[in-house]
Amino acid sequence: MLKITILKTGKLKKEYEESEKEFLKRLQAFADISVETKKDDDAVARSLDPQTYIIALDIQGKQYSSEELAEIVRDQRDFGKGAITFLIGGPHGFPEDVISKAHLRLSFSKLTFTHQLAYILLLEQLYRSGTILSGKKYHY
Repeated sequence: MLKITILKTGKLKKEYEESEKEFLKRLQAFADISVETKKDDDAVARSLDPQTYIIALDIQGKQYSSEELAEIVRDQRDFGKGAITFLIGGPHGFPEDVISKAHLRLSFSKLTFTHQLAYILLLEQLYRSGTILSGKKYHY
């Protein structure tokens, strides 16, 4: 089973907690997932595991369709490192020294989102990837 770690800064606001709980529960069918909230960018940088495939959420990153993201997840699960670490920064993103450690920069949109909303979007897209890869009915 694929191991997914999400490293993020900033506390999740109460209004997002139910969505987080629901998607983390659903994701257990597809991945061993853990979420770590770090105090700041330096703490995130110190927590990076070079044995994982690192994907940074970055407005300057490349945009992918849900199917393309599912392919990236599948490739890492089946042929890659078997583990993915996603990075979600605070309001100003990550400094270049952290971003440069990423194997891939992923952008959900040219729009700017709060880090809390980006986190929920990531959870939903990871769940969607799992359903695409397993042929479950969710993604149309």
